[in-house]
Amino acid sequence: MTQPVGMVFFVLSRVCKVLFVQCVGATLPFLVPLIGALLLLIFIPQLVLWLPELLYG
Repeated sequence: MTQPVGMVFFVLSRVCKVLFVQCVGATLPFLVPLIGALLLLIFIPQLVLWLPELLYG
């Protein structure tokens, strides 16, 4: 977790008076698809490169 995100979680947990773990756990359903898409783009680079290949040949 990067510092800006960690700081936001910490402040959010204090303002809302909930545990830090609850704030982080609430974001996991959003992080799973992002990480999945990132892995697809890393391991299948044709998904990213098809448009430049189409435009520039």
